[in-house]
Amino acid sequence: MAQDVLNCMQAGFRSFEVHVGTGIAADVARVRAIREAAGNEITVIVDVNGHWTVKEAIHAIRALQEFDVMVEQPVKGLEAMAEVRAAVEAPIVADESCHTVEDTVEIIRRKAADVLCVKPIKAGGLTKARRICNLADAFGLKVRIDGLPGETLVSNTASAHLTVTLRNTVADGVMQHWRLAEDVVESGGLIFEDAKVRVTDDPGLGLSERSGVAQVVETFTAD
Repeated sequence: MAQDVLNCMQAGFRSFEVHVGTGIAADVARVRAIREAAGNEITVIVDVNGHWTVKEAIHAIRALQEFDVMVEQPVKGLEAMAEVRAAVEAPIVADESCHTVEDTVEIIRRKAADVLCVKPIKAGGLTKARRICNLADAFGLKVRIDGLPGETLVSNTASAHLTVTLRNTVADGVMQHWRLAEDVVESGGLIFEDAKVRVTDDPGLGLSERSGVAQVVETFTAD
């Protein structure tokens, strides 16, 4: 995992999401290896996907926070998230607990997270995702714009357009298409270079689709 991080750093990446939950000792060893190999210039998000109990989460996060990490969705449920957040110093990120504006209200009310992981594809589109971001900003929470494995340059470009309109984001993930064997996009879209993502001022998302997939794209967009 540490070597994979170093390889990705060569390509320009500076934020990394590390999935854990197979054993606290092994999880700590992995994160330590990554931090020692990469140094302090990267952001590390430890993604638990809700696999820990409250007791396990508090124990694990206290062991991990010396490596300057954010911890995403350590437990299931907002009551448990709030209990964990109150007991640790590392920033807590809400992902599976944050789908809608209503979820966001509850997270803020319960003080269950420091950062919201906002995925336009799970929020129901750019407008709903932006509402979540606006609410987070109003109450001083940071947001992390992210996506799902298998997303193409179409949705990632849309997420990038959303991201550049925001002022308080951290470790945004808009490059899920990076390892796809092929994409539906012929040309255009977000530009990744010099360890940064930028968008163009072309009309719409600035994309041209490959021939033969236009109907698929149109169907996806209509849904």
